[in-house]
Amino acid sequence: MSENNEQIDQQAAYDAWYIAEVEKGLVDVENGNVLSDTEAEAEMKIFMETLHKKHGTTAA
Repeated sequence: MSENNEQIDQQAAYDAWYIAEVEKGLVDVENGNVLSDTEAEAEMKIFMETLHKKHGTTAA
């Protein structure tokens, strides 16, 4: 397979994955499976603390 065809196949696979992820997210929203602002901020704080412990404060 040529490099161009391989890139096209990879892009198509990524596009299909991305669309599926967006559709899953939309189903979650429709079903009320969402975080409040406070919950999202708490999760992000924990994520950033973990990232900084692993890679230092320049990681993000």
